[in-house]
Amino acid sequence: MESSYLALTAKAAAQHGAFSKKQATDLGVASSVLSRRVRNGSLVRPDEGVYVVAGSAATWERSVIVAVFSTSADAVASHATACHLYELARRPRQIEASVPGGSRRWAGLTESQIEAELFRLLKEAGIDLPEAQVRIHGRGGGVRVDFVFHDVMLVIELDGFNFHADQQSFRRDRRSQNALVLGGYRVLRFSAWDVMAAPEYVISQVATALAAATQSI
Repeated sequence: MESSYLALTAKAAAQHGAFSKKQATDLGVASSVLSRRVRNGSLVRPDEGVYVVAGSAATWERSVIVAVFSTSADAVASHATACHLYELARRPRQIEASVPGGSRRWAGLTESQIEAELFRLLKEAGIDLPEAQVRIHGRGGGVRVDFVFHDVMLVIELDGFNFHADQQSFRRDRRSQNALVLGGYRVLRFSAWDVMAAPEYVISQVATALAAATQSI
């Protein structure tokens, strides 16, 4: 079993840290082994039947592989995504995967998984970790935020792949951000794409904001 798992991690390494449950099964790795690895933190499960080795680089290519595996066992990267992989076009803003003879979809991670990935990025960058999922109280009630650095009044909000699915959510988020700004907080917003495919941008923005806040104290 150990040799089977080693073979699986080797395959994952060739796939930017990602692999499918079917690939694990084909190599003789049981579902119970995968579940145990998820519980102890050595694997992350971004979607049903898809796994990522914890600590693997959050590259755009890894996001594509996760999207493809999340779509179907027969899915492939398609449209502008495929063109970029073959160096025929610029990197697209959305990741597209298609099933032969079927439809295409844009797959992604859940909000909580994106938050966990950002927390890992901050920790690896040596940035003092913020408090997560905090309710900040002020005029008009409280506002729940994804992350907050209390000492410098800096808030980080993450927008998932399915962000703003309706107008009510859009309005609510804008009002919440206005309340935070009026309360003296600065707000950084990052998309799921930023976190998964451009982590260096996210870290540089957070570091710059923290440095500016420290100088003003």
